[in-house]
Amino acid sequence: MSASSKAGTGKAVRKRVYFKLAGPNAKEVHLAGTFNDWDPESRQLKQNKAGVWSTWMMLDRGRYEYRYIMDSQWANGPDVELCANEFGGRNCVLKVT
Repeated sequence: MSASSKAGTGKAVRKRVYFKLAGPNAKEVHLAGTFNDWDPESRQLKQNKAGVWSTWMMLDRGRYEYRYIMDSQWANGPDVELCANEFGGRNCVLKVT
């Protein structure tokens, strides 16, 4: 059975999605987006020895917008698609297929 389909089950297919952000000097990093109602406290990332913060989530297929909160400052990840948000800034865009 592939990660993208479960023939005949009628269940939504979820995929494991990794998020990571370099921030060797950051004290804490959180992830907020359309997948968690933009709650800046609901998903805290963990830092590895190289200073990269990461987490993973199981997400249904679809389009999501998100941002990182690094030491209480909203930030975008590198090398990701961006879109305008209602506050005049930009959000990261994730498409789960």
